[in-house]
Amino acid sequence: MNSTTLDLADLIDRAASGWEIITLESGNQKKSVLMGAEIFKYLVSLNRYRRSETMPGDEFEKEFHQALVGASYDFRGKILSLVREVKELCEERC
Repeated sequence: MNSTTLDLADLIDRAASGWEIITLESGNQKKSVLMGAEIFKYLVSLNRYRRSETMPGDEFEKEFHQALVGASYDFRGKILSLVREVKELCEERC
């Protein structure tokens, strides 16, 4: 293998090993990027999310209410307890 091949292999390894995005240039012009598969999947999912239609607020409220009731969160006290539990989990992990 020549040194260019080794350099490319090293760049591929760097890109694949983490969240680094490597820009490839030719003649001071950015031509392409190398990135790991995980970054690529993440970016594709972000793009799909951005292009998705948002649910109207009243429809979301209705479906969210139905989901809460279906999960036995059918009165205010249970819902407040759930919110507190979620908040505590977030504080522990954040």
